[in-house]
Amino acid sequence: MKTNIITMFALLLASTSLFAQGPQTEGRIRIEVNLNNVGANVLASARARFESRQRGNLTRLKFNVEGEDLSADISEVNVFLNGEFISAASVSLGRFEVDLDNNKGGIVPEVMSGDVVDVIDVNSATLLFTGTFGDGGNKDPGGGGGGEITELEIDLTNFGANPLASATAKHETGVNRVKFDVEGEDLSTSFAFVDIYAEGKYVDSAIVDMFGRFTLDLDTSEGDTNVPTLIEGDLVEVFNAENGSLMFAGMLASVD
Repeated sequence: MKTNIITMFALLLASTSLFAQGPQTEGRIRIEVNLNNVGANVLASARARFESRQRGNLTRLKFNVEGEDLSADISEVNVFLNGEFISAASVSLGRFEVDLDNNKGGIVPEVMSGDVVDVIDVNSATLLFTGTFGDGGNKDPGGGGGGEITELEIDLTNFGANPLASATAKHETGVNRVKFDVEGEDLSTSFAFVDIYAEGKYVDSAIVDMFGRFTLDLDTSEGDTNVPTLIEGDLVEVFNAENGSLMFAGMLASVD
């Protein structure tokens, strides 16, 4: 059944301009920076990202800072924005992450281009990373930057029965790392799972919670082996796992 739906969707794309305008970015602000490594370990890297999305009178704010390949003697870091403390994060296997989301109860700072992010080692009070939003930072892997990162995303088109439901898909390829994230909200809670496909191939299933939300978050650096390798124009689909009906679909596009 899914094969027929995939074929029908491909024909629809060929005969209409459904995705001719690329990803729907209305109501979204997203800025990020690869932080400059000013610490002792030249192999370490980090980046910061802020996203604000408006849907109706609801605003979702997300602030993320993550780093990898830190020295074994660093056990905890503090993250600052414009000199103000934002959050602490434990370092495990050389990696840390601060992931704040106001939809999940996080207190998210408002971020603008020109704001400065600093990451400091708690134990030694040493500055490890710094960067300014709106500045790409040092992208030379040999110079301690985050390496070239290819990001693709799309606000998926809703093909389901609930016109208020929405979903997004994101794919990121970096140095020795691939991430794939699909999120949805405002779904009907009459079913428990969704099945997620990329280029017609099953990737994984995700639970629909009591609030009508689902999240699939795959990351090769966290040991996930089913992360698809995708390019711009590849198709992502979300199906109702119980009846096989197509709920969302869209083609990944580059992030400007």
